Amino acid sequence: MAVKNRVEIITEVNTKIVPTVTDPILRGLFNDDIVNSAVLRKDVIATETPVAGAVTINYLNKDLALVTTAVNLAVSFTNIENGDVKYLHITKLAVNSISFVGAVDTSPYKAYINTISTIVIYQIFCKNGVIFLNSINIDNSLRGGTITTYLDLPVWNMQTTPQIIIPFTLSVAKIRSLNAIIFMDGMIVANSFYGSVLGRPGGVIGFNNINSIVLTRVAGGYFDDPFFSALPTKRGIVEINHLP
Repeated sequence: MAVKNRVEIITEVNTKIVPTVTDPILRGLFNDDIVNSAVLRKDVIATETPVAGAVTINYLNKDLALVTTAVNLAVSFTNIENGDVKYLHITKLAVNSISFVGAVDTSPYKAYINTISTIVIYQIFCKNGVIFLNSINIDNSLRGGTITTYLDLPVWNMQTTPQIIIPFTLSVAKIRSLNAIIFMDGMIVANSFYGSVLGRPGGVIGFNNINSIVLTRVAGGYFDDPFFSALPTKRGIVEINHLP
Protein backbone atom coordinates (compact mmCIF):
# COMPACT_ATOMS: atom_id res chain seq x y z
CA MET A 1 0.00 0.00 0.00
CA ALA A 2 1.45 3.33 -1.05
CA VAL A 3 1.67 5.92 1.71
CA LYS A 4 -0.08 9.18 0.83
CA ASN A 5 -0.57 12.58 2.41
CA ARG A 6 -3.95 14.28 2.77
CA VAL A 7 -3.68 16.19 -0.52
CA GLU A 8 -2.97 13.00 -2.44
CA ILE A 9 -5.79 11.08 -0.73
CA ILE A 10 -8.32 13.85 -1.43
CA THR A 11 -7.23 13.81 -5.08
CA GLU A 12 -7.76 10.04 -5.20
CA VAL A 13 -11.25 10.38 -3.73
CA ASN A 14 -12.18 13.18 -6.14
CA THR A 15 -10.83 11.50 -9.30
CA LYS A 16 -11.59 7.82 -8.69
CA ILE A 17 -14.56 7.51 -6.33
CA VAL A 18 -16.56 10.70 -6.83
CA PRO A 19 -17.08 10.31 -10.62
CA THR A 20 -18.52 6.86 -10.02
CA VAL A 21 -20.33 7.36 -6.72
CA THR A 22 -21.65 10.90 -6.83
CA ASP A 23 -23.30 10.98 -3.44
CA PRO A 24 -21.91 14.14 -1.71
CA ILE A 25 -22.13 12.30 1.58
CA LEU A 26 -19.37 9.99 0.40
CA ARG A 27 -17.12 12.93 -0.45
CA GLY A 28 -17.75 14.50 2.94
CA LEU A 29 -17.12 11.20 4.69
CA PHE A 30 -13.75 10.60 3.05
CA ASN A 31 -12.37 14.10 2.70
CA ASP A 32 -13.75 15.89 5.72
CA ASP A 33 -14.54 13.28 8.30
CA ILE A 34 -11.69 10.83 7.70
CA VAL A 35 -8.80 12.44 5.82
CA ASN A 36 -8.77 15.78 7.59
CA SER A 37 -9.23 14.11 10.96
CA ALA A 38 -6.29 11.71 10.61
CA VAL A 39 -2.61 12.12 11.43
CA LEU A 40 -0.99 10.74 8.30
CA ARG A 41 2.48 9.28 7.89
CA LYS A 42 3.49 11.28 4.84
CA ASP A 43 3.71 15.03 5.40
CA VAL A 44 2.48 17.87 3.22
CA ILE A 45 5.58 20.09 3.13
CA ALA A 46 5.67 23.79 2.27
CA THR A 47 8.22 26.60 2.50
CA GLU A 48 7.39 29.82 4.36
CA THR A 49 9.21 33.13 3.81
CA PRO A 50 9.67 35.44 6.81
CA VAL A 51 9.10 39.17 6.44
CA ALA A 52 10.95 41.66 8.68
CA GLY A 53 11.92 38.99 11.20
CA ALA A 54 8.44 37.47 11.56
CA VAL A 55 6.49 34.62 10.01
CA THR A 56 2.98 33.20 10.50
CA ILE A 57 2.68 29.50 9.72
CA ASN A 58 -0.74 28.53 8.36
CA TYR A 59 -1.16 24.81 8.94
CA LEU A 60 -4.48 24.51 7.11
CA ASN A 61 -2.93 22.54 4.25
CA LYS A 62 0.48 21.51 5.50
CA ASP A 63 2.12 19.34 8.14
CA LEU A 64 5.76 20.47 7.93
CA ALA A 65 6.82 24.10 7.36
CA LEU A 66 10.34 24.95 6.21
CA VAL A 67 11.70 28.39 7.18
CA THR A 68 15.09 29.99 6.58
CA THR A 69 16.18 33.15 8.38
CA ALA A 70 19.30 35.26 8.77
CA VAL A 71 17.85 37.43 11.56
CA ASN A 72 16.07 36.88 14.87
CA LEU A 73 12.68 35.35 14.14
CA ALA A 74 9.24 35.62 15.78
CA VAL A 75 6.92 32.75 14.82
CA SER A 76 3.13 32.53 15.14
CA PHE A 77 0.63 29.90 13.99
CA THR A 78 -2.86 29.69 12.50
CA ASN A 79 -5.24 26.80 11.79
CA ILE A 80 -4.00 24.35 14.41
CA GLU A 81 -6.91 22.38 15.83
CA ASN A 82 -7.12 20.38 19.04
CA GLY A 83 -5.25 17.10 18.55
CA ASP A 84 -3.14 18.35 15.64
CA VAL A 85 0.55 17.44 15.50
CA LYS A 86 2.62 19.61 13.17
CA TYR A 87 6.31 20.27 12.54
CA LEU A 88 8.53 23.28 11.90
CA HIS A 89 12.06 23.15 10.44
CA ILE A 90 14.10 26.35 10.88
CA THR A 91 17.48 26.98 9.26
CA LYS A 92 19.26 29.97 10.81
CA LEU A 93 22.55 31.54 11.76
CA ALA A 94 23.98 30.40 15.09
CA VAL A 95 23.35 33.80 16.71
CA ASN A 96 19.71 34.07 15.57
CA SER A 97 17.18 33.69 18.39
CA ILE A 98 13.77 32.10 17.86
CA SER A 99 10.65 33.26 19.75
CA PHE A 100 7.00 32.31 19.51
CA VAL A 101 3.79 34.33 19.66
CA GLY A 102 0.63 32.68 20.99
CA ALA A 103 2.36 29.38 21.77
CA VAL A 104 4.12 27.83 24.77
CA ASP A 105 7.74 26.87 24.05
CA THR A 106 8.70 23.89 26.23
CA SER A 107 12.14 23.37 24.64
CA PRO A 108 14.66 22.59 27.41
CA TYR A 109 17.74 24.15 25.77
CA LYS A 110 16.60 27.55 24.52
CA ALA A 111 19.97 29.18 25.23
CA TYR A 112 21.69 26.53 23.12
CA ILE A 113 19.15 26.98 20.31
CA ASN A 114 19.50 30.77 20.31
CA THR A 115 23.30 30.92 20.34
CA ILE A 116 24.71 27.77 18.72
CA SER A 117 22.18 25.78 16.71
CA THR A 118 21.88 26.42 12.96
CA ILE A 119 19.06 23.91 12.35
CA VAL A 120 16.14 23.45 14.76
CA ILE A 121 13.19 21.11 14.32
CA TYR A 122 10.08 21.70 16.44
CA GLN A 123 7.06 19.52 17.07
CA ILE A 124 3.91 21.62 17.51
CA PHE A 125 0.71 20.28 19.05
CA CYS A 126 -2.57 21.71 20.28
CA LYS A 127 -4.32 20.52 23.44
CA ASN A 128 -7.46 22.08 24.89
CA GLY A 129 -7.01 25.16 22.73
CA VAL A 130 -3.40 25.79 23.81
CA ILE A 131 -0.54 25.47 21.31
CA PHE A 132 2.62 23.85 22.69
CA LEU A 133 5.92 23.22 20.96
CA ASN A 134 9.17 21.45 21.72
CA SER A 135 12.51 21.18 19.94
CA ILE A 136 13.11 17.55 19.01
CA ASN A 137 16.64 17.57 17.55
CA ILE A 138 18.69 19.08 20.38
CA ASP A 139 21.40 16.94 22.02
CA ASN A 140 19.69 15.66 25.16
CA SER A 141 23.06 14.78 26.72
CA LEU A 142 23.58 18.46 27.46
CA ARG A 143 23.81 18.74 31.22
CA GLY A 144 21.54 21.49 32.50
CA GLY A 145 21.86 23.33 29.22
CA THR A 146 25.69 23.31 29.26
CA ILE A 147 28.16 22.22 26.61
CA THR A 148 31.72 20.95 26.81
CA THR A 149 34.67 22.38 24.88
CA TYR A 150 38.10 20.76 24.66
CA LEU A 151 41.34 22.69 24.06
CA ASP A 152 44.78 21.26 23.30
CA LEU A 153 47.59 22.61 25.46
CA PRO A 154 50.55 23.85 23.40
CA VAL A 155 54.24 23.14 23.92
CA TRP A 156 55.05 23.73 27.60
CA ASN A 157 58.28 23.09 29.50
CA MET A 158 56.67 22.68 32.90
CA GLN A 159 59.97 22.46 34.73
CA THR A 160 61.25 25.88 33.68
CA THR A 161 57.91 27.66 33.12
CA PRO A 162 55.50 27.44 36.05
CA GLN A 163 52.48 28.96 34.31
CA ILE A 164 50.76 28.95 30.94
CA ILE A 165 47.82 31.09 29.71
CA ILE A 166 45.36 29.83 27.07
CA PRO A 167 43.02 32.41 25.44
CA PHE A 168 39.35 31.35 25.43
CA THR A 169 36.73 34.00 24.70
CA LEU A 170 33.87 33.41 27.14
CA SER A 171 32.25 35.26 30.01
CA VAL A 172 33.48 34.10 33.42
CA ALA A 173 29.84 33.79 34.52
CA LYS A 174 29.27 31.02 31.97
CA ILE A 175 32.00 28.72 33.28
CA ARG A 176 30.65 25.73 35.21
CA SER A 177 33.75 23.55 35.60
CA LEU A 178 37.35 23.27 34.44
CA ASN A 179 39.61 20.26 34.24
CA ALA A 180 42.87 19.31 32.55
CA ILE A 181 45.05 16.29 31.95
CA ILE A 182 48.79 16.51 31.39
CA PHE A 183 50.88 14.27 29.15
CA MET A 184 54.32 13.17 30.26
CA ASP A 185 57.10 13.55 27.67
CA GLY A 186 56.52 11.05 24.89
CA MET A 187 52.81 10.97 25.79
CA ILE A 188 53.34 7.72 27.70
CA VAL A 189 51.37 8.75 30.81
CA ALA A 190 48.41 11.10 31.31
CA ASN A 191 47.73 12.60 34.75
CA SER A 192 45.09 14.91 36.17
CA PHE A 193 46.49 18.42 36.58
CA TYR A 194 44.28 19.61 39.41
CA GLY A 195 44.95 18.49 43.00
CA SER A 196 47.69 15.98 43.81
CA VAL A 197 49.35 13.24 41.78
CA LEU A 198 50.85 10.21 43.52
CA GLY A 199 50.89 12.08 46.79
CA ARG A 200 52.61 15.18 45.36
CA PRO A 201 50.89 18.49 44.59
CA GLY A 202 49.98 18.98 40.94
CA GLY A 203 48.64 22.32 39.79
CA VAL A 204 45.87 24.90 39.86
CA ILE A 205 43.57 25.69 36.94
CA GLY A 206 41.44 28.84 36.74
CA PHE A 207 39.73 31.32 34.44
CA ASN A 208 40.66 35.01 34.66
CA ASN A 209 38.81 38.20 33.79
CA ILE A 210 40.59 38.65 30.46
CA ASN A 211 39.01 35.57 28.91
CA SER A 212 41.91 33.20 29.46
CA ILE A 213 42.43 29.86 31.15
CA VAL A 214 45.43 29.88 33.48
CA LEU A 215 47.31 26.72 34.49
CA THR A 216 49.92 27.01 37.25
CA ARG A 217 51.99 24.04 38.38
CA VAL A 218 53.07 23.91 42.03
CA ALA A 219 56.76 24.55 42.67
CA GLY A 220 58.44 21.32 43.73
CA GLY A 221 55.30 19.38 42.81
CA TYR A 222 54.74 16.41 40.54
CA PHE A 223 54.97 18.41 37.29
CA ASP A 224 58.09 20.36 38.33
CA ASP A 225 60.17 17.59 36.84
CA PRO A 226 62.38 16.80 33.79
CA PHE A 227 59.77 14.28 32.64
CA PHE A 228 57.58 17.29 31.70
CA SER A 229 60.21 19.43 29.96
CA ALA A 230 60.78 18.07 26.46
CA LEU A 231 60.03 20.26 23.42
CA PRO A 232 58.08 20.05 21.22
CA THR A 233 55.33 18.18 23.07
CA LYS A 234 51.56 18.46 23.11
CA ARG A 235 51.33 18.93 26.85
CA GLY A 236 47.71 18.02 27.47
CA ILE A 237 44.01 18.79 27.13
CA VAL A 238 41.75 21.26 28.95
CA GLU A 239 38.03 20.48 29.41
CA ILE A 240 35.67 23.44 29.86
CA ASN A 241 32.05 22.84 30.84
CA HIS A 242 30.10 26.06 30.17
CA LEU A 243 26.81 27.65 29.20
CA PRO A 244 26.35 28.53 25.51
